[in-house]
Amino acid sequence: MNKEKIRTIVDYIPLIIIICYALVMLYNAFIGGGHEFGIKNANAIVLLIATIVILRKDHKKGVLALGLYMILGFWRVHSFYPSNQSVSFGLGLGALSLKLPANPFYLLLFIFHFIVSHHWYYGVLSKKYWTELFQKPASPAE
Repeated sequence: MNKEKIRTIVDYIPLIIIICYALVMLYNAFIGGGHEFGIKNANAIVLLIATIVILRKDHKKGVLALGLYMILGFWRVHSFYPSNQSVSFGLGLGALSLKLPANPFYLLLFIFHFIVSHHWYYGVLSKKYWTELFQKPASPAE
């Protein structure tokens, strides 16, 4: 197995973790009766399906979509937690504390994703990167 094939397979690890997480949420919501299914849960499923479709069509765009999915999850645009619960984390030093309404699970997952898929992010801040990303491939000459 060549290096490029291994890199491609490793790119899927965060997605597999998220899919397992989603399946547990769906089981708890509909079969186990563990929690209500809310709008953030629906957002999570719809965005996850969109991310999978993009990843299957174009791997580079899919990896970027997966990163965006995790950033949106970090800021709780979507969630796999019960609709009546939320997770946040904070930092504190004595009487001074800062509590962020963010999901640390997605932060850790994004860090892992960035470590294993960093090669897809080289040049992400340049205009050339985005131009090439959305440029249609040239059709072969007949």
